[in-house]
Amino acid sequence: MGAIKTFQKAKEVDDYLDLLCISMTTIAHKQYRVFIANDDVDQSAIDHYIIMEDNYGLDIVKKDFKEVDTQKVASANNTKLHQREKIIRPRVQTVRT
Repeated sequence: MGAIKTFQKAKEVDDYLDLLCISMTTIAHKQYRVFIANDDVDQSAIDHYIIMEDNYGLDIVKKDFKEVDTQKVASANNTKLHQREKIIRPRVQTVRT
């Protein structure tokens, strides 16, 4: 399942990401993946990256998009979350497989 949202200005992207990440629950930060891409990137390229992750060094998928660390964005904009991250991060290592 996925969604595409288009913006006109970089400020709109930043504002939307701030609002999205702050409103996500802790489970949502682990279940959802958010990507930023240019207009010329096809959805299929991102889908392929999500499914294959590492293209065995073939570099089939162009890296014209990047994944957003939603927890990092949320903690940067909320002092309560930032303090919580400082306590939890050193103890628990989250590894996405």
